[in-house]
Amino acid sequence: MFFHVVRKKAVLLDRYLRVYIDDGRLYFVQVGGDFYNQKAFEAATGDTIVGMLLFYFPYRLAQKMQEKRCQQCDELVAKKAFMTLLQKSANFKIEFKEVTKLEFRSKGSWNRFWSNHGEIVRIHTLNGKIYRFEVPFGESVENIISHLEKTHLKIENKIAR
Repeated sequence: MFFHVVRKKAVLLDRYLRVYIDDGRLYFVQVGGDFYNQKAFEAATGDTIVGMLLFYFPYRLAQKMQEKRCQQCDELVAKKAFMTLLQKSANFKIEFKEVTKLEFRSKGSWNRFWSNHGEIVRIHTLNGKIYRFEVPFGESVENIISHLEKTHLKIENKIAR
């Protein structure tokens, strides 16, 4: 059982994460970057011919690498080898008992200027840390909520469509 989110980075490339739910934990595993699907590619290149020509081959390479990475991650998850997944520095886990609040929000129009994604997910933890993720193209808020509701975590501010 998984869903996807994007973790925005100010200077570095964005991280496209696959979130697995298992044994009282959320496992966040990086499977891609800025070019995680066609719509993200078009948004990143400004939907211009020049941008698409410049980045077409890196996009195709990224797609192949992402498919391979997703397959590897799914195989490791099937074996319950989460510690192997967590060896990469971009991957991490959050235990359900650490979560104090889970909320969904729509971005204001000013914040949409800086990003193409319209909805965000925030996870507040006991140590005061707030994890902020964006809902990527091709993923629905409803799908993420349905997966998280199965964990019995309290969800605030569900976005109505």
